[in-house]
Amino acid sequence: MFRFLSGFLKQHKGLLCLAFLSLVGAAGSLLVFGKVLRDAINMGLETHSLTRSLLWLLFLVLIISVSSYARFFTVSWLGEKIVSSIRSSGYKRLLTLMPEYYETHSSGEVISWLMNDTSQIQILIGNSLGVALRNILTLVGGLVMMVLTSLKLTLLAMLIVPFVVVLILIYSRYVSRLSSTSQDALAEVSTWIEEMLSAFRTVLALRKEKYFYDRHQALTNHHLSITRRHLHARGLMTSIVIFLIFLSIMCIVWVGANQVSQGVLSTGDLVAFLFYVAIVAGCGGSLSEIAGDLARANGSAIRLGQLLAEKPASDISENTVKFDVPSMMPMGIDFEHVTFAYPSRPEVSILDDISFKIEAGEHVAIVGLTGSGKTTIFQLLLGFYSHYEGQIRLQGNPIDPTQSLAVRSNVAWMPQDVIVFTGTLKDNLMIANPEATEDDLNKACQMARLDEVVVKMPQGLDTFIGVKGIRLSGGQKQRIGLARLFLQQSRVWLLDEPTAHLDGLTESEIIQMIKSHKGSKTIITIAHSMAVARSADKIIVLQEGKVVGFGTYNELLKSCRPYQQLLQEYETTA
Repeated sequence: MFRFLSGFLKQHKGLLCLAFLSLVGAAGSLLVFGKVLRDAINMGLETHSLTRSLLWLLFLVLIISVSSYARFFTVSWLGEKIVSSIRSSGYKRLLTLMPEYYETHSSGEVISWLMNDTSQIQILIGNSLGVALRNILTLVGGLVMMVLTSLKLTLLAMLIVPFVVVLILIYSRYVSRLSSTSQDALAEVSTWIEEMLSAFRTVLALRKEKYFYDRHQALTNHHLSITRRHLHARGLMTSIVIFLIFLSIMCIVWVGANQVSQGVLSTGDLVAFLFYVAIVAGCGGSLSEIAGDLARANGSAIRLGQLLAEKPASDISENTVKFDVPSMMPMGIDFEHVTFAYPSRPEVSILDDISFKIEAGEHVAIVGLTGSGKTTIFQLLLGFYSHYEGQIRLQGNPIDPTQSLAVRSNVAWMPQDVIVFTGTLKDNLMIANPEATEDDLNKACQMARLDEVVVKMPQGLDTFIGVKGIRLSGGQKQRIGLARLFLQQSRVWLLDEPTAHLDGLTESEIIQMIKSHKGSKTIITIAHSMAVARSADKIIVLQEGKVVGFGTYNELLKSCRPYQQLLQEYETTA
């Protein structure tokens, strides 16, 4: 865990040094307080000596107060800054991972890592670690002062230490395992909540409110069960340590009182020794509790460390790749014997040895039944997956997975279900091109026929469209996707069912728009609409992951049996 945190701690050396000095000040003042207290008692109630001792004690209390404030602020602020750095690093890493990572890790689980696990780290650094360091310094100093006051009583007190240390070492491992399991169970709860919220209308339509509630309660009860065991283990460890400590103190008081009655030890020395024993005992008991926080933070650090150790697919700061083609010119695409299976299902080939070539500036439609591999071709062109057989070339250059972000700067994708983010309509357009001017926005809206929607909105482009665009229809979201496409100014367009949610008239307008950009863009369209497919220069026919036809509409209509069957299927469905 400390290896994981060391890199973040180094970023705040100044604050770390200030926090350590405040810890030393608080611990040192407390130890000196005991010595002054001993001297005051040994000198008796003489007015001059008592006044001087009280003034010293008052001065020490002031130092302790100031040091405690400095310790609390610096350590807490250090915890906030480190956790902020961890969250930023984690979020950045999530943005640079391949999409295949999210096939095996749910969004709720990832959110739990960035929020719940970092909160455990924050508790450790901002509270527990500072208290632990202060207590360790005070404990060591207290032991030194105990030895200087009475070696015999110190040895008696030390008899309990081996039992406490062994107990903490054994129990801390058990507590750490329970803490890790508890965090995993909490991640399952977060995942279930996230899934319910993302499909809330479907839940209502299916009348499954009770099912989702019962499932949530089952997951919550599972988490509570594990947490109960975790708290029981921590409480038991703390109670045993406290019992052993107070048993030791009782023995010390009995032996010390006998030494005072025999004149071996002064009353002031006994009071001071008991003061140091109380300090050491308090620090020891506190450390046993902090061991539980340490165990929980250790489990969190392991999960966060695993996330940050994931190899990024690309550098988030990269911009473009230089291709051997003038800027903004269309680009050719080649698939050469490409075979691909999703990492979560490596035994099932989605694409099976497919090859085709699309010339720069062509418009090519891809058709096929559901599951034939159409969308997978888009995902490979976008660099979402790196493990495939064969070669994919963009303008003659192999697509390098390490430059996936740069490749995407030349390729614009419009998915079938357009994702709309929480915010205004303008926010959702600017995300495609933050440097777009008002004229660019208006032009993109006109080409996507989004201007018809904008004029009906109370605040135009500045209208808030709800959480994830909930106030928009499917067709309106589709037009936002088209407008983003125009704003990106990419050389290659990948359109997945661009007219799926549009009426017949608007579909015809969009087809004409696509035709108008043919030649200036290389366009690939996944089409279930025969009108869209016929408008393409060529059509690729996919069947069970294989290319079974590639040519013009008329060529395929005459010679490609799978395409003829597909047309019949579409006509029957229509």
